[in-house]
Amino acid sequence: MNLDMQSRLHRLATLAALIQDRAQASLRHHTQACAETRQHLANLDTPAAAPAGIPPQVMENVAVQHQQWAGPQRARLNAVLARQTADRMAAETAARTAFGRAHVLNELLTRQRPGRD
Repeated sequence: MNLDMQSRLHRLATLAALIQDRAQASLRHHTQACAETRQHLANLDTPAAAPAGIPPQVMENVAVQHQQWAGPQRARLNAVLARQTADRMAAETAARTAFGRAHVLNELLTRQRPGRD
């Protein structure tokens, strides 16, 4: 392989590494967003501690009102989570592709170094 081709291959490998880093950062971002939304969903199901001295009938009424409020919130968060999961899956595919390209270019560079057979 001539020097010009090797130089171009090196630049491509550098660009591929940058693209791979960006794709992995995007995947981390989308994974974190999904985790946060899952936590918000879990928090909807966590009952609040009852203050001392509140009659049980009042607490039951509060629990019913909370469930009425939480239902639409849960539906909204599930829709958000579905979109975020789709985005995370697309980011995962992009990260895999970027990793593969960077790996192949690095393998080509390793094989084409002077002094190697």
